[in-house]
Amino acid sequence: MSSDACLPVRPVATVENGIYRRPHWAWSGVRSIIRVYPSYRDAMEGLAEYTHLYVLFWFHRLETGARTTTRVHPMGRRELPLVGVFATHSPARPNPIGLTVCRLLEADDLALYVEDLDALHGTPVIDIKGYSGRDAPAGPGWYIRDPRPGSPANIP
Repeated sequence: MSSDACLPVRPVATVENGIYRRPHWAWSGVRSIIRVYPSYRDAMEGLAEYTHLYVLFWFHRLETGARTTTRVHPMGRRELPLVGVFATHSPARPNPIGLTVCRLLEADDLALYVEDLDALHGTPVIDIKGYSGRDAPAGPGWYIRDPRPGSPANIP
């Protein structure tokens, strides 16, 4: 497959949370509803047994120019080292795909009620997976040392 190949991706759900701009605070505590499309009802079977989910989503509001960005200061903080986008959670990346582990509060028919999902209202969800927790968290020092309230280093 060539590097310019087109890969078909279809949304399976949409995020609802009333947040239309990236907040200045951490996403910790933000509650959202993931509205799963009816054609994926059967795919939700067994999902309610998890406490956390992986949610993959499409950064649908990312400007085209941001897709050519290859290096960033993490979290936009210039005091942190300039690193490649693959080493960060920056939305500026070649393929605007976001990945988050969020807490599943409730699953009800075609709605997943979650907490800590860092996606804007209307964001297309491209996949959902149950999170088993078998991957131990690890990361570079600048990520672990982030002293801001709500930073990933401070969230159990």
